[in-house]
Amino acid sequence: MDILTLAEKFPEGRSKIAAALRELEAHGYIERVRERTPQGQIITRTFSYNFPARLAGAEWYEDEEFTAYGLTEADTAALRTWARGWCDDLSERPHEHIADD
Repeated sequence: MDILTLAEKFPEGRSKIAAALRELEAHGYIERVRERTPQGQIITRTFSYNFPARLAGAEWYEDEEFTAYGLTEADTAALRTWARGWCDDLSERPHEHIADD
């Protein structure tokens, strides 16, 4: 589904819908991939994610912030390892295909 089709269904209009899609894409909730079909036509495939594609939240915090919650250095390292594994697992799962235009 493209922006024009969405604009026909919703009152926000093309520019607001386009801005919302850009914001979702910037935060990793959708991914738009341009592809060329065997017939030479260029299409855009849009994929949605329940979790941001670039999810790496444990890396955003300093060790001191974990310490403030009572985690030891070893606890923090274990948490970061778990979070990276969780993110890797999510990124390897099939992504829901939501639209073609």
